[in-house]
Amino acid sequence: MLILMIASTICFAICTIPYSIQRIIYLQFGTTSTTLIETTVFTICLNMNYCYNFYILCLASKYFRQIFIQKIKRFILFSTTQGQARNTGIPMSTNTKALN
Repeated sequence: MLILMIASTICFAICTIPYSIQRIIYLQFGTTSTTLIETTVFTICLNMNYCYNFYILCLASKYFRQIFIQKIKRFILFSTTQGQARNTGIPMSTNTKALN
């Protein structure tokens, strides 16, 4: 658990500190010395923090992997049963007697 917490903290620091520093400089001086590309890179890095944390949880926690695999199996089972119910349908009954 300690390794998981340390890895999440390091990932959070690496991903959020550059963006935070850029925003502080922008707010302090009112103008930005960074280009659009640098701002985009900082924002992408900030957003990648969520992905990294998910992968850290998947790789480090056996319990999380088991629960995640169960949820995926249930989702796949649910989607296949729903698909089969839509495709098979109930055939319409036909009346072979002539109506008088």
